[in-house]
Amino acid sequence: MIIKELYIKSFGRFADRSFKLGDNLNIIYGLNETGKSTLHQFLEAIFYGFVKPGVKRRVMTDQYDKYRPWTGNLYGGSLVYQIDGRLYKVERNLEKGRESVRVFDGVSGEELTGSLGYDRLRREVLFAREHLGLGQAAYKNTVSISQLGSKSDADLVREIQTRLGSLGSTRDASLSVGRAERLICEFLDGIGTERAQTKEYGRLYRKAAELEEDLEEAATAVESVRVSGRQLREMETEAAKLKAERERLERKVRACEDSTLLDRWKGIKRLMEECESLSARLEECSEYRGFDPAESGELSTLGQLADQDRRETQRLRSKVEETSRDIEEAEARIAKAKDEGLVPARSRFKAALGLCTVSAVAVLGTSLMAASSGNPSLNILLVPLIALFFYLMVRVVRQRKLLREREGALRDLVTERQYMERYRKDLLYSLSEKERDLADRQKGISEILKGAGVGSMEEFRDKTAGFERYTRLKKCLEQTEKMLEIRLDGENPAVLKESAKAIVEAAAAGGTVTSGAIGATEIPAAITASAQDRRERLAGWKKRLQQIREEEVRLLGSMEKIRGGMETLEKATSDLPDLEEDLSRARDRLRQLKLEREAAGVALETLREASDGVHREFAPALNRKVTGITSRITGGRYTDLRITTDLKILATAPETGRRVEAQVLSGGTVDQLYFALRIAASEFLSGDRKLPLILDDCFVQYDWHRLENTFAYILEEARERQIILFTCHDRERKVAEALGGVYNYLILE
Repeated sequence: MIIKELYIKSFGRFADRSFKLGDNLNIIYGLNETGKSTLHQFLEAIFYGFVKPGVKRRVMTDQYDKYRPWTGNLYGGSLVYQIDGRLYKVERNLEKGRESVRVFDGVSGEELTGSLGYDRLRREVLFAREHLGLGQAAYKNTVSISQLGSKSDADLVREIQTRLGSLGSTRDASLSVGRAERLICEFLDGIGTERAQTKEYGRLYRKAAELEEDLEEAATAVESVRVSGRQLREMETEAAKLKAERERLERKVRACEDSTLLDRWKGIKRLMEECESLSARLEECSEYRGFDPAESGELSTLGQLADQDRRETQRLRSKVEETSRDIEEAEARIAKAKDEGLVPARSRFKAALGLCTVSAVAVLGTSLMAASSGNPSLNILLVPLIALFFYLMVRVVRQRKLLREREGALRDLVTERQYMERYRKDLLYSLSEKERDLADRQKGISEILKGAGVGSMEEFRDKTAGFERYTRLKKCLEQTEKMLEIRLDGENPAVLKESAKAIVEAAAAGGTVTSGAIGATEIPAAITASAQDRRERLAGWKKRLQQIREEEVRLLGSMEKIRGGMETLEKATSDLPDLEEDLSRARDRLRQLKLEREAAGVALETLREASDGVHREFAPALNRKVTGITSRITGGRYTDLRITTDLKILATAPETGRRVEAQVLSGGTVDQLYFALRIAASEFLSGDRKLPLILDDCFVQYDWHRLENTFAYILEEARERQIILFTCHDRERKVAEALGGVYNYLILE
């Protein structure tokens, strides 16, 4: 898993903040009270929330109130992470009463919440357990390490012991060793023993003893020994026939098993040849061995986003050109409206206004002249002048109205042109933004291609395909070698080859072959039969052999019974056959119960051995892993560690050679030992997944030498897993630079 981005809507002192993380080592620096622990707790809250585990109702932990937002914003945020090249986005609302978790595909946006597991008791989506492989207790005690928190607490002990106690030899956590032991013991108690007179076995045992006594007494009453002798001879004849048939079938079984050995050798030989072929093909692809396709998903995403940006840029350019043409057309319409509409209308309005003014002056002048001269003829002249004035007045009003209409139309055209110009300006701004985004995408693609040592995406894809082909061939070779190892089952191929060769030569000669592993074996025609035919024949022969052996046992028992009773048959009673039948049934049932009791005992012992075996296998594996990590981070000082069942660490002191508990060592050394234990335990509990390692000021007790050794391990581990380090010191960055490490550096303020 790789955590790509954190977005805090509101959590503690943070509000509306986002943090982008690198794929390898991330050093997040901040002084005290700048929010390092808050950011650390935010990660755990997104994965697991604040609900207490193992309770029937939703009860919040103390951390819920501690990190409630300082502002009134929504309590929660989101997290983007990558698993096996696929991006996921988790959004969580932590507000009590409105808690919710939603999981999305990080690229397509498709919601995946319904496809994930769900805890009905806590009403919680279990995406963290599925993607991390860890419960909350294991997470807090393994990959999440806080200041002075390297030592694992009792929760981790219970987590590992519970996991081991629930596995058994099948490693199936749904089985319980303790429950299986109780069931087997109850079954054995139900059968009972010879001394348990109230149980079925004790009752049958007592009844069989009584029947045997009655039979011995009744056998003395048999009148004829001759009948018993004839029966004995017939049984001896039948037993001889059964013995001959049994020996014949045993030879056939051995021959069929030899044929099976031949088939097995052919399969082993084919697997060996396939291993050689795969090794040769793998060598042909060796040029792709060191190629790292880790960024193929990000490169593909950047390529898709760049294509989208190109299409959007082209669309915006087309819109800009289309809008520019519309603006030119609008300007042409404005010019036409001015030349053909507004100017002529204004000229006609001015002319009409001038004529109206002249007519008004004429009316006024004529009126003044008529008043001053007293000539009535002048009053008659006023009538047409006044009519002309009113006509011209009407014309002026009409021309003014037309002029206003033309001016309004022109204003509408100008407004439309201004709107188009603003629209074009917005388009040009969006175009520049898209071109800038496209340049950023192309820059990111170029950096990835340069880092991969290729010149184009096609070459990157070719190398990715070659690496995948190399990986598939390598995996196929490992699987074939594993199959070969299973088929060999510890035997020497050369010995198998010689045995198979001897069988084939004997079959060709039509005789027998003798070897230490096979014995004298008759080679029948079954050697050349198909595998299916051989299996069917072998099953039939073995079934018949079992029947013959049971019949022989029965005959031998009957013969011994007759031999023992021939001397006392005269004393047998008339109910002798009934007594024999009752005794036979009692013995058969006793044998059946004894077999069931023995089988249950074997099952109980096997179950206990298998359970002990799981612990025995786990302890050395954990010891080796913890010792390997500790040796590296202590510079080889501590190379012999033992982990107890309650996860206490016993270390061999290099000065004295004595084994001591870790607590007697220095604080820095104790932190180093438990740091190694938590990393090893996380890989055990999560199924060897390379999970992000979150370190919150956990090196405060380290001196410079310890810090340098530990950081050498961290930088090497950061090549395969993401590491997030919170610190209020600058020495971690200095150590990383001194060791030539590559890291992403963030500063909290």
